[in-house]
Amino acid sequence: MRSLSIPSFKQCVFASVLAALASTASAQVVCMRADLDGLQEVPPNPSTATGTAYVLVDRATNTASYSITFTGLSAPENNAHFHAGPVGVSGGVKVGLPLGANKVGSFVYAEADEATLIGGGWYINIHSNNFGAGEIRGQVLRSDSLAFMRADLDGAQETPPNASTAKGSAYLMIDTVADSLFYSLTFDGLSAVEINAHIHAGAVGVAGPVKLGLPTGNSKSGTLNYAAADEATLLGGGWYFNIHSGNFPGGEIRGQIVAGGTNPSAYCVGKTNSKGCVPSVGFTGLPILSGADTFTLSATQCINNKNGIFFWGTVPSAAPFLGGTLCIKPPLKRLPPQNSGGNPPPNDCSGTYSFFFSHAYMASQGLGAGSQVHGQFWMRDPSHPDGTGVGLSNALYFAILP
Repeated sequence: MRSLSIPSFKQCVFASVLAALASTASAQVVCMRADLDGLQEVPPNPSTATGTAYVLVDRATNTASYSITFTGLSAPENNAHFHAGPVGVSGGVKVGLPLGANKVGSFVYAEADEATLIGGGWYINIHSNNFGAGEIRGQVLRSDSLAFMRADLDGAQETPPNASTAKGSAYLMIDTVADSLFYSLTFDGLSAVEINAHIHAGAVGVAGPVKLGLPTGNSKSGTLNYAAADEATLLGGGWYFNIHSGNFPGGEIRGQIVAGGTNPSAYCVGKTNSKGCVPSVGFTGLPILSGADTFTLSATQCINNKNGIFFWGTVPSAAPFLGGTLCIKPPLKRLPPQNSGGNPPPNDCSGTYSFFFSHAYMASQGLGAGSQVHGQFWMRDPSHPDGTGVGLSNALYFAILP
């Protein structure tokens, strides 16, 4: 439903999928919001200024990223802070903020402050020359206006089903305040040239009308607005993606849009190494162009003191490879080799690898908002009983966010 227009803070919008799909106890990312005005000050004041803030709290790294905008101050801004204090109570400064009507940044908070922060016990305060103690204030509270959905596309879901071997996947964020959806979709293996692509309304096994048009191309992303009257059907799983081709003009692959999906997300199967461990991918930070530049990929449970590389592509796979599984379809990008380190000999599973997937690296590879990446680690394992001398991790998928 549309009740107000909010500015975009895509890192909060997309990264909160991790928290939305995890249990309350294990959620690592929390998306929060604050609406600022004079009435929340202590005491309240008659300022007509307003502001909006989005705050992404990454509990794994004790890092908070923020985007704050405001307008209409009665006098120049002279200070801005995050404070600790419940609604209606003034509290001490926790974090200083830069001056300016548009602020974007991040900070590291103390572990002891986390429960208060995500529990709604912090607020943002914008101070001006007319209101030295604060002209507008907004309590930082959890956001509940976001829904996260995904779709897996294939020929078996078409009506009627077909034998196409093409596959696709899509990730969506639904903003129920702005009546908008952001999508990122990739597919591969159509039997003929794509001639059309849409989002349709229709239950599983039922063909339905077009709701939104999409561009052609095997990798597409964008933000679209939907009618408020369609929201319940969309959120209830009543819409689907359909990719039409010359051989299947009614649709070659289709995927029902259902709740779920994380970004990043692990997939595929790692190869058990010579010490009985399975190398496993992980990450810290988030692949966000407008947020903190901290996204780092890692592999643990690897043989110590062995060289390895990270490689990536844009299409997933599951092909037999050197006694394990190649989880990415070529062509592949290979990063320079690195050593796993860990304990001194003899061999054990203390080795690790990591790669900082920085904003600069993304730009150098032509990766922008909506780009999808599938990555995996390869490493040496000279004692492996299969004779290949090679180890493989499972793989990580992620969509790069604005």
